[in-house]
Amino acid sequence: MFYQILGAYFEDDCADELTNAPILTAVLAKNALASQPTLSRFFNRLDDTTLNQFYDLMRRFRKVVYSIKKPEMILLALDSTLLLSKHSIASPERQWIYQAVTISSA
Repeated sequence: MFYQILGAYFEDDCADELTNAPILTAVLAKNALASQPTLSRFFNRLDDTTLNQFYDLMRRFRKVVYSIKKPEMILLALDSTLLLSKHSIASPERQWIYQAVTISSA
């Protein structure tokens, strides 16, 4: 599950695509990885304490990964499809949503 999240597969539904992923199964020396129902049950059992512990573990993993190769930039993709608006998507009032923003990690 940690490798799934580090690989930017954040939803438990992604597990179905990764269950038999050759690289991950080889790296982890497993025949198959956790399925979507297994991950869903895991995530549903998390309380505030375990969520904070999980967050801390992921933060530590990121530090290890970034110590090897720090990203040159971080891309934030904001999805506005569910925002309520009186303006159409093509209107000038909403064009700011579709502009790219680059944040340097330096």
